[in-house]
Amino acid sequence: MMGRSMICAAVLVLMLVPAPVPVIAAVDNVAFQWTDLLSTLMCSQFAAPLTAGIQQQLHLAQWHSLLALRGIGGGTTEEAVVAYASWKILGHYFSFAQVLDLQIGPLLDTQLREAQVTLPQQILAQRIGETVAMSMIARRGTTSSEFTLGAVKRALKAAARPPPTGVFRFFDDSPAGQDAATFFFSVMTLWRPFVIPDPVVFVETYLANLRPPKIPSKEWDDNWEGLKNIGRLDWPGRTAEMNLTANLIGCPRVNNNKCHFEQQATAAAQSALPNGTSLYDSVLLLAKISVTQYDAGIAQSILKYGFWFWRPSQAYQEGDSKHAPIPNWTPFLPTPLEPEWPSGTVTFVSAGARPLQTFIGSGKKVSFTIEGGGTFDCEGFVGDPVPTRSYPSLEAFVKEAQLSRMYAGAHFQDAVNDGVVVGNTVADYVESHWGQVTPSGTLPDLAFLNVMFTVPNKTGDFTPRSLDVK
Repeated sequence: MMGRSMICAAVLVLMLVPAPVPVIAAVDNVAFQWTDLLSTLMCSQFAAPLTAGIQQQLHLAQWHSLLALRGIGGGTTEEAVVAYASWKILGHYFSFAQVLDLQIGPLLDTQLREAQVTLPQQILAQRIGETVAMSMIARRGTTSSEFTLGAVKRALKAAARPPPTGVFRFFDDSPAGQDAATFFFSVMTLWRPFVIPDPVVFVETYLANLRPPKIPSKEWDDNWEGLKNIGRLDWPGRTAEMNLTANLIGCPRVNNNKCHFEQQATAAAQSALPNGTSLYDSVLLLAKISVTQYDAGIAQSILKYGFWFWRPSQAYQEGDSKHAPIPNWTPFLPTPLEPEWPSGTVTFVSAGARPLQTFIGSGKKVSFTIEGGGTFDCEGFVGDPVPTRSYPSLEAFVKEAQLSRMYAGAHFQDAVNDGVVVGNTVADYVESHWGQVTPSGTLPDLAFLNVMFTVPNKTGDFTPRSLDVK
C-alpha cells in the first residue's frame, strides 16, 4: 500500500518523463487516418447521440475486410478495402450531411487517389468493404442487450440513505439523478463482450482473488493515509505537476481529439510502432486494442457493481470506526458517479497498453509521444493548454494514469493497482483467444470470405460476379 515513501517514489516517476517534444508519428496509413478522424468526431459535438462500441466496429471491419481480400486472392488493394469499410462504418454513425461532405467523403477520395486505385478496383473494394461493414453494424449496432434496470435502481435508492460503512452512496438523491447515474455507469455491465465469456463467469474465474480492502484492516489504513493528502483540493503540498497529471484524465477537453482513453491508446500505438509496420499488422493491433478495452470495461463494471466500494470523498467525510471524519475533505476534481473499486480509467489504459506491449515484445521499452492540443475545460483550468506528453515506456504511461486518478482524489491505491490487473488479465485473455469462436466475435462471418468470380473472357477483363453473402 502507498505510504509516504511510496508517494515520493511515484512522484519521481513523473519527473523522469522527458520534456514534451513534437509528435512525429512512426506509422501513417489509412487505418490510422480513419482512427484519427473517428477520434476527432467523437470528441466533437457530434459524439453526444452515439452509442459505445464504434471504435471496435471500425477496427474489426478494417481487419475483416483484409481477411476477405486475402480470401479472394486480390483484385484490389488493401488500402481500398480498408478505406471503404471505414467509410461505411463512420458514414453510418455520423450521418450528418456536414460531416459526410466535409470529412468522411473527402478522406475516402484522398486515400483512393493516393493509392492509385482504378475504377474496377474501386468497385470490388466497395463491395467488400461495405458488405463487411454492414454485417458488423447488423451484429453490433446495438451494444447492449435488452435489460431491466430495476435491481440497480433499487440498489441506488437504498444507497441514497445512510449506507453501511464502506458502501458507495450516490449523492444525488433525486430520481432523475439516480436514473442518469444508472444509465451512464451501470450499463457497461450489460454490454455484450467480444472475446471474454459471460462477464460474471470471467470475473469469478480469472479475477476471483481481487477484492477491495476490508474495513477495518491494515490494508485499509494504508489506503486511507496514502490518499488523505495528495487527493485533497486544498492540500498545501500540491504541485503544478500533480494538478496537470490529475487533469490529463479527469478534466474535459475542448478542441482536442485525444479526449477518451481509447484514443490515447491508439495514439500511443501510432507513435510507438516502428516505421514500415504493415497495414495488416496495424489493423490487427488496433482491433486488439479496442476490443480489449471494450471487454475490460465490462469486467471492471461487474466488479464495481459487485462490491459497491465507497469513494474517497464519502469515506473521509463520514469516517469509520477507526478514522475520524474529515468533514471538509474535498477531492481535487469532482467525484465520478459510480462505485470506486477498481479504477475504470486505469483498467482502460492498461487494457490499451498491454496489446501494444505484446506486439513490441514483453519487457522491451519503447518511447513515444501523445499529441496535445486544445484546452482544458474544468473549474480553475478553463483555457489552459493540453500539452503533448512524452513517455519513456508503456509502463510509465500506465503509471501516469494511476497517479492521475489519485491526484484527482477519485481513487485509493488499491483501486488503481487492481485496475492494472483487470486490464492486463483481459488483454492476455483476448490475445490468447483471438481468432477463435468467441461470444460475439472477432471472427468474421464466413460470408466475408465467400467471394465468387467468373472467369474473364479475355486478358484484362474484370468481371466480379457477386459477393455471395448468404
